[in-house]
Amino acid sequence: MLAASDTAEFRRELVRGGLTISTNGKARQKLVDYVLNHRPDSATRLRCVSRIGWHDLRYVLPGQVFGQQDGEGVIYQGADAGDFDSAGTLQDWQQHIAAMAAGNSRIVFAISVAFAGVLADMAGESGGGFHYVGTTSKGKTSTLLDPAASVWGNPDRYAKKWRTTQNGLEALCLGRNDGLLILDELAQIAAADAGGAAYLIANGQAKARMTKEGGNRPAQTWRVMLLSAGEIDLAQHMAEAGKTAKGGQMARLPAIPADAGAGMGTLEQLHHHTSGQAFADAMKGNARTFYGTAGQAFLEQLASPEEQQTIRAEVRANVAKAIPHLGIPAGAAEEIGRVAARFALVAFAGELATRFGVTGWQAGEAFRAARCCFREWLAENNTGQAADDRALFAQVAAFMQSHSATRFPPHDAAPEVLARHLNRAGFTFTDDTGGLQFWVLTEPFKREVCKGFQHTAAARALIKAGWMLAGDVEANKQRNTRKKRIKALDSATVNVYVMTGTALEGEE
Repeated sequence: MLAASDTAEFRRELVRGGLTISTNGKARQKLVDYVLNHRPDSATRLRCVSRIGWHDLRYVLPGQVFGQQDGEGVIYQGADAGDFDSAGTLQDWQQHIAAMAAGNSRIVFAISVAFAGVLADMAGESGGGFHYVGTTSKGKTSTLLDPAASVWGNPDRYAKKWRTTQNGLEALCLGRNDGLLILDELAQIAAADAGGAAYLIANGQAKARMTKEGGNRPAQTWRVMLLSAGEIDLAQHMAEAGKTAKGGQMARLPAIPADAGAGMGTLEQLHHHTSGQAFADAMKGNARTFYGTAGQAFLEQLASPEEQQTIRAEVRANVAKAIPHLGIPAGAAEEIGRVAARFALVAFAGELATRFGVTGWQAGEAFRAARCCFREWLAENNTGQAADDRALFAQVAAFMQSHSATRFPPHDAAPEVLARHLNRAGFTFTDDTGGLQFWVLTEPFKREVCKGFQHTAAARALIKAGWMLAGDVEANKQRNTRKKRIKALDSATVNVYVMTGTALEGEE
């Protein structure tokens, strides 16, 4: 700002801070000269940072710095919208929020997620999050997002909405670096943009932008733990725009059913409240009366040199130790393990906050909640199947059920029967055991049956699931297609994919 020929931006910052500046041109120039030539008396080195989060061994919030580093102070120069604020005491927060959460797996997990963002860098977690999905009546915002937001600030300011632009989303992520980002109402973001937003948040890097000179600006990066809620999940929302959610997107934002299954929406324990509505109203009010103290208490202990050294050395081992106890089924897809690692980190964060005396919960409370939520997600995930495979099988079954009777004439069909099937996708064949096969032609298989998927990988997945028979062996190489003689085509020999009747049934 000072090096620019026009120093208006520099003066604007000073005026925003409260300084009254003369309109005289010479006086303005003397102000610039003074700032450029002034040498402070203190010899302490000061680091200017523009975002919150870890900076070496210190954690920076807009109004506080936690931890120590010899010979260097910190000045925060980023935006401060008052999102990080506090009211009441830690004991108030424990009594009116954490105590109400105990015994409610969804709430305990949400609060644990609030602490996990601080540990993501130490654990080597690149970023990601969790999405609570359920109907409006389940009370997702008041009983899940509000308690999590109260760890760091007033929910009205700390929690945000999905309705934002890409630039706005980048700014939100930078404002929650190494921490918790809360976004409510997934349906508010355009369906076509939802998948890209999930990647943007989890991958932790803004899009490249050019400088006035033509080069690229340094890319903005972040690492956040996202907690989201909505009436639909990411895959359902993307489907509205005709898109299929990929496995990577689903792994970055796994959907947890908000309904805890106890007949009270998100709740399992009412404690002293008479109804779920009374509980939700009390939690909503308490989260706006007592907030911000839990996050500060957690950082005060975590950022101490002795504790920080211990946690940094042990966090990855402790997370790895917790993963086998979550209940990953044998033969589960690789992405299940990645999601389990994030659940394990949340469990560790909640248990660490309990050990620090922040939550007031009994030991094991956070782990039990994380295990419960993981198993609920796993049950919705077809017990360990990869998201890409689930989408593939659903698409193949839908195609076969829609077109098996209209686009697959018998392989020995008479000419007049064949003439009624102009838009053929293949032929049917009944094997020696009476089983029905569908001989799918190669181009319809690639362009329609496996649309949006790499057809070779899709064929292997279908063969593994028993939906398709393995192909011929040629020159010691296993193919995915078989050569078949089609009587209806004057006994022409054609390469086809042989689908079984299971594909029509749609049983995975």
